[in-house]
This record gives sequence, structure tokens and C-alpha cells, in this order.
Amino acid sequence: MCASEGLSICTHDQYFEFSTEAEFVNPSKSFVLPDIICTQCNLCRHVDLCREPGLMDDLSALDDRDEVVQSWQCPRCTHLYDLDMLEHRLVHVVHTQHSLPYQLRELVCKRCNLPNESQLNTLCGCTGTLSLDENASNVVEIDEIFRILLHLAKHQRFGYLQETMERLMH
Repeated sequence: MCASEGLSICTHDQYFEFSTEAEFVNPSKSFVLPDIICTQCNLCRHVDLCREPGLMDDLSALDDRDEVVQSWQCPRCTHLYDLDMLEHRLVHVVHTQHSLPYQLRELVCKRCNLPNESQLNTLCGCTGTLSLDENASNVVEIDEIFRILLHLAKHQRFGYLQETMERLMH
């Protein structure tokens, strides 16, 4: 699409060409693993595990994990990354950045919508039942990250990561 076509679309939809409404927002999911370093050429880069070419291709026809490994290579020198190290790093990221907030979600009364004040109560002071606060914004974000990582673990045959994600999600 040329610039004049983009401008005519923006004016037709009542948006200004450089307004925030006219900006492109990528609708696909994203999970970036920072600072992956190639042991051969020392290239350091951030890898978006959902958008990296080749990582989420259809691997159902492949029988062996060795064929899956081919997609995990350095773009500069084509040296293969250490998959066990990457898998352990993903598990470490889950435990340090996402697991604790997920486990510390607040219990909220269904009747009065107030957070639970005591860790041992099964009922609120108003005798309402307690449930996890599913409306918190970080809970939705963490759930999405967990689903992405579980899908990645199944797709890339990361057994340890898959076991960790299934244990945290259920």
C-alpha cells in the first residue's frame, strides 16, 4: 500500500495520518526471551518465541527431536543453540517473573467484593464465599503467558518446561 492509499484510508475512517488510532498494532501473541548468546560467535539477541521464523512452523511431520533443533540456530553463524540451556532458562524466567504473582492472587468475596484479610478463612466476614480475583489485569496477562509457554513446550518438545507449566496451571 502506498502512502497516498494509507492517507485516503485514514481520512475515510476519520483518523489523522499520524494519530495513535492509525498506528499498526500486531495482533499476534508475543513472548521475548532476552539475551540469547551464541556460544560460537557470541551474537547476543532477543528472540520472540512466537514470531521467530521457523520456531513455530508445523513440526507434526517430524519424528526426531534432532529435526526440531534445526530451527534453533544462530542467524549469523548457523551454530545450533543449546536447547537444554534454553529450556532451563525459560523455566527460570517462569519461576522468577511470573509464578509468584500468579500464586499470590487475592481471594475476593463474591458477595461484597472485598479482598480476604485472613489467610485461614474459608468465608468472608459477611459470610460470602471466597474466590480468586480473576479480574486483575496481571492475572489475564500471566494466564496468556502461561498458555504461550505451554504451547511452545509442547510444540518444541520441551518436557521439563511442559511439566512445569502444567503443574503451575492446574
